[in-house]
Amino acid sequence: MSSPRCIKQMCCITIITVTGYTSVWSLAIYGISGTVMEHIYAACKKLRVPLLLRGVCYLLWVYTWEFSTGLLLKQFNACPWDYSEFNYNVRGLITFEYAPLWFLVSILMERVVIAHVSELRWATSSPHNGLAARLKDWTALPVIE
Repeated sequence: MSSPRCIKQMCCITIITVTGYTSVWSLAIYGISGTVMEHIYAACKKLRVPLLLRGVCYLLWVYTWEFSTGLLLKQFNACPWDYSEFNYNVRGLITFEYAPLWFLVSILMERVVIAHVSELRWATSSPHNGLAARLKDWTALPVIE
């Protein structure tokens, strides 16, 4: 016969929590960064820049933006990140240890988000006017023309 303690151990689920910090400024920081990355994507696409070089362009942007916004927020004691404990950090605002991650996330953002967002268009009278026109018949909401 099982003891009550064994039954309790089998039935109880341990919930692991992960604590993090963020800032109200994160919405603006990431929103502006995403918009700039769309422009980088458009320029690179026009110049036919290879994928790996585009990734380097995104990586340079990410580090420039993270450092500059972090420096500004640090002036007001509002910077939610601190990389001081990491090797290869610059003033605790960026760390080059995350370069492979930022590179991959940037390429993923290009392939999944930016490429599809760039297909969105306001509906016009043209038969080939993007995703908005295809959705026009699907929804009952009016489309601004």
